[in-house]
Amino acid sequence: FFPILIVPFLDTMETSDPEDGTISIGKKNYFWIRRWILLSNLVFLILFTFASYCIIAIAYQNLQEPIFNDNQLVALPWNVDDQWPRSIDPVTNSTYPHRLVNEKVRSVVVYAVDGLRFDWTERNTDFSQLLASSEFHDHSTMLRIHAALPTISLANYKTLVTAAPPEIHGVTYNLERFDKFDSIFHRAQESRLKRGVALNSGWFSFVSNDLEPKERSFVITDNSIEDPKLNSVRHITQANEDYLLAQIMMKSLRNASYDLYWSMPGDVDAMEHAHGIDDPHTQTAVSQKIGIIKDLISILDDKTVLIITADHGHVDVGGHLGQDQATLEIPLIFFQKNSNLGTKSPAKTDTVTAINLDISTSISALLGIPVPRQSFGRILPEIFPLLNESNMIQMYRDQLLQKRNLLGNFHTVLGLNPPTIETQLEYSNNFQVENFRLKF
Repeated sequence: FFPILIVPFLDTMETSDPEDGTISIGKKNYFWIRRWILLSNLVFLILFTFASYCIIAIAYQNLQEPIFNDNQLVALPWNVDDQWPRSIDPVTNSTYPHRLVNEKVRSVVVYAVDGLRFDWTERNTDFSQLLASSEFHDHSTMLRIHAALPTISLANYKTLVTAAPPEIHGVTYNLERFDKFDSIFHRAQESRLKRGVALNSGWFSFVSNDLEPKERSFVITDNSIEDPKLNSVRHITQANEDYLLAQIMMKSLRNASYDLYWSMPGDVDAMEHAHGIDDPHTQTAVSQKIGIIKDLISILDDKTVLIITADHGHVDVGGHLGQDQATLEIPLIFFQKNSNLGTKSPAKTDTVTAINLDISTSISALLGIPVPRQSFGRILPEIFPLLNESNMIQMYRDQLLQKRNLLGNFHTVLGLNPPTIETQLEYSNNFQVENFRLKF
């Protein structure tokens, strides 16, 4: 910082000249030296700032490093236990996990709105009116749940589909990691369920390995849409992207029978980042998503469960990453036409009662398929009225065995002595599970 100290004195320094008397060295003889000192100081500050950013970024990455490396991830459990009923593939003659019959639920549609914090349920008029309407309220239940830390998009999206926390699945910041990791889409694929998505390229990468080519004909990218039929790219806004995603979703659900469908619009998150929570642009973005949800409800039958949730929230001025309540708390809504779910399982919104790890685990129960094998989540009791009672013990037994195998594999992969694990499953005569725990 020495150049900063001497620059102000250059204009006042004087010396003796035999012809002209005293002159200012700073204004004449040292004109270019003065400029060089200022330039060198600017370069130094730029390099110092860049170096500081690199140090902080490396430190943050090291703090958020996943527990397992890529080689260790391969050793984590993937296979479904032999106790799960299996079917035979007539083409390959191999067996696969059989889908349990649930006469109450045929399919699940997930609409996960990027950046939809919990209090939008009251802050936005269209949202609050939808929740209060008898057509929706009587047949839905809503929970206040937590997103995973760190509260960033890609980390929480992978948590949504895998039911594993970021420190386990490895995505701990907004950079994609393309390792193979078990997910609700992989479980659905294993059980021969039809899957579909309407996602932009960032979200799509996490599920692309578990989708057939015909289920991914459209790829929405940031600010553009790639249309294979037109062989062109048209630039669009985030709001238009959400509209196109909605049109793809509506067309897909009308024309085909999907067992699992997933869409994630991003305009609410974009408006919150740009304008904050209280701006009319953000209110409009939320209202547009509620309009899409109403259109979606109109085409769903009474055997389809609609799940509305988010990846994270936002602080009032816009932004997310840390532990602020506004970034952590998000809604989780289950809706099914003519189910009377609202009376059987009332909403729990006063306190946080779950975490987004529980979403894919609960979807597995609704679809009657094994839970993702690296799941840290649980089957939410709020969906019990939507489950077939004869399947509930099978689902909980699978969840218990999955957790036991996962815990044992953790110790093996980390080079620790395997624990002695005692599993216990308790339930009442009407199959309502009262206790589920692991002892070790």
